[in-house]
Amino acid sequence: MSQNPKALIPVATITATMAALITGQSAVALGLGLISWCLLIPEKSPYSIKRLAGEYRRQAAKEAFNNMDVVGFGKRWIGHHSEVAMIQELTNIHDTKPWLVEVLAKTDGGAWFIAEITVTGLKQAQVTKLHQITAEMAKELTGRKPDVYERFFGKPEIA
Repeated sequence: MSQNPKALIPVATITATMAALITGQSAVALGLGLISWCLLIPEKSPYSIKRLAGEYRRQAAKEAFNNMDVVGFGKRWIGHHSEVAMIQELTNIHDTKPWLVEVLAKTDGGAWFIAEITVTGLKQAQVTKLHQITAEMAKELTGRKPDVYERFFGKPEIA
């Protein structure tokens, strides 16, 4: 009978944690307990390190968008005066590299744009690019998601 070595790592850390507690090494026990917790918590759990890191990055991107206030193309673009239509992740949120996101949005004045947001680390985010697009381009982009298309452009005719 062969054992999966990855399955033995959490068992070994729990055993070492118990040994450290018995011998009175509380700092070691605390460290090993934290490692055990990280190894045993499933990735989809609300307490998963990866999940929490992803939530921090999402929040940072949202704040960067809402705080956006730039002048470009002869207009002032204010994030919190815009309605987000779609968000597309260009890179994996769990990578150690910067996380890149594109946000398709419509201003209160009716102008469409795409804001590219870069999140480095967990909480450092900024809008790095802004693209003004036409309503026709927005229709084409939202066409990939019929519910989003209907929210902004109404129900399309069935072919």
